Amino acid sequence: DSLILYTDGVTDALSSDDQPFSAERLLLEAGGCKDASARQMTERILHEVQSHAKGAPPADDITLLSLRYLGTEKGK
Repeated sequence: DSLILYTDGVTDALSSDDQPFSAERLLLEAGGCKDASARQMTERILHEVQSHAKGAPPADDITLLSLRYLGTEKGK
């Protein structure tokens, strides 16, 4: 289980043709991180946001926090 908290600067980050990163893409990227740690998931998503924006300065703050429930195995 994962929880991702983010500001609108993540989903509103614009590409060179003014397309936002979008909540749908954020969910897609997070879904591709099923075996990643919270840190790896955060780094991957931020990398994708930066790649999407192609080095353009952010128009808003970009803040992302990922939490991952690791759980415990039965009997331990």
